[in-house]
Amino acid sequence: MDIDIFDDTTLSEQIQKLAFAVLGETPAIRIGRHPKRMLVYRTSTPFKGIKAHPLEVLCQGQQFVAYAIHPGTGQPYEWPARSLADLTMADLPVITEAQAHAFIEQALALLPEDLRPVRLDHAQPSMSEQTTEAVPLQSIRDLRGTPEAIQDALRYIVNADLPYDDWIRVGMAIKGALGESGARLFADWSATSAKNVPAATERAWASFHPTVIGAGTIYHLAQKHGWRPDAVITLNPANRPTDSHPAAELLRKMQQLPTLDVVTQREKLPFLDGPAWNVTDIDGVMGLLVSYMMATATRPQPILAIGNALCALGAIMG
Repeated sequence: MDIDIFDDTTLSEQIQKLAFAVLGETPAIRIGRHPKRMLVYRTSTPFKGIKAHPLEVLCQGQQFVAYAIHPGTGQPYEWPARSLADLTMADLPVITEAQAHAFIEQALALLPEDLRPVRLDHAQPSMSEQTTEAVPLQSIRDLRGTPEAIQDALRYIVNADLPYDDWIRVGMAIKGALGESGARLFADWSATSAKNVPAATERAWASFHPTVIGAGTIYHLAQKHGWRPDAVITLNPANRPTDSHPAAELLRKMQQLPTLDVVTQREKLPFLDGPAWNVTDIDGVMGLLVSYMMATATRPQPILAIGNALCALGAIMG
């Protein structure tokens, strides 16, 4: 049970007392950055974790750091009651999935309104703004996200007790972002709610045909609840790096140009002849840029126009 409240010692301790009352008093308490804390229990049957930031139940397939140096404090993680390494499985209270959900629901009620993730923000399009007809996913390319970004963002969109419309909205946004490949993510996210019915989730997914809702909605809702995507996560598939250098074709053409001997060609380079040089001698894209600046400038400056054109082309090439 991860109690991720970093600025309110009293509230953090209240939630710990609630956990002891609902789940049993565990001797395994881990503290990294006070007053944040984690309470360790064991389960009768493993179940999927429950995300209700700033509260979370880590369970099947998930892990936490037990012994290490905390990256924020520079100090070792503490076990103020009894060290986990000194405990046996029998020392840890046994809990069920139902108990875990009951604890989360009661703990959320203790949170102040600004920390309580009960209702989603409604600045995004509602269901009435969605189409009822299927639209090819190619037509909503700008709504797309990446699986790793959507999955990471969903950790911050709590599904502990969401109203039906919010549940539908998140599902449509996932489908708008990932298409059919997002079905598993929606099912897993839906399963974090005690109200989840897998068959209903599957039917709802099949009915979704989003046209104006997608990755942006997921990212927006997650950021409202504290999500800060890691720099290594790609948010838009169009921004994924390609295997080839973006200027590969330009580099190939440059390699085919004849080498210019500056010493032997010096007399042929007009820009070394002095201010009498005619800037219209430049051709190609650079010539177009210089000509445009000269034609539209209030006080044309040929040499400055050439410098500006070189900077612009350098930025584009870069």
